[in-house]
Amino acid sequence: MLLTLKLILVPCLLYALAQSGKWWGQHVAGRLTALPWVAGPILAILALEQGKHFAAQAASMSVAAVAASEAFNLAYARNSHRGWQLATLAGISLWTATAALLPGIGPGLGPAIIVALLASYLNSRLLPPRDKTHAASASRQSPLGLRLLAGASLTLLTSFIAAHAGPQWGGTFAVFPILGCLLAIEIHRYQNVSAVNDLMHGMSAGRPAFIAFCGIMAVCLERTGIWQSIAIAILGCLAISELQRRLLR
Repeated sequence: MLLTLKLILVPCLLYALAQSGKWWGQHVAGRLTALPWVAGPILAILALEQGKHFAAQAASMSVAAVAASEAFNLAYARNSHRGWQLATLAGISLWTATAALLPGIGPGLGPAIIVALLASYLNSRLLPPRDKTHAASASRQSPLGLRLLAGASLTLLTSFIAAHAGPQWGGTFAVFPILGCLLAIEIHRYQNVSAVNDLMHGMSAGRPAFIAFCGIMAVCLERTGIWQSIAIAILGCLAISELQRRLLR
């Protein structure tokens, strides 16, 4: 069952999020991508395979790992004019450098939340400004089979590392920007740089809901069951997302 979840979840989400970008624009797709579609199931798998205490520590680290994901987004967006290959290399390089620093903040949830919120705020200011005058073209997409294969392969690799690298690195790799990376490359190749930038701004805007989910998981897994923790975390994530939507409106 867990293997099936790993193989099917991300490829299906990648397809759905690509379609959402066609329907509602890349900014909305970015906000949806920032939700814990991948980290949530990986944390659940860690809880089932490694125990609740391990998963709680990983969830706390996943909050801090938002800073690494934001570093990837910033590097990709700032280098997008050089082509998707160099932009991806720059993004993964800065993600790696940032992730290497995160264990230094310790296992505490409070410092992790501060780091994550600060990184999200700074990134929203440092990303190139949105250019709404250049609408993205949705004329082409990469072959469906290639997208599904890439999504499944990255999910298996990420969940394997997360399960075998200890809770701190496990939580960090649970937030590796699988969906963001694959979507950014596809949008970059088949649309334009403005669409990529819209995606990155949307992902920064969606971080508070992600932070709420992982933070609630870190607290609840030490106090209640796995499925109860997931249910509470989902409700908290949806509540923050709805509150943010109302405030922005």
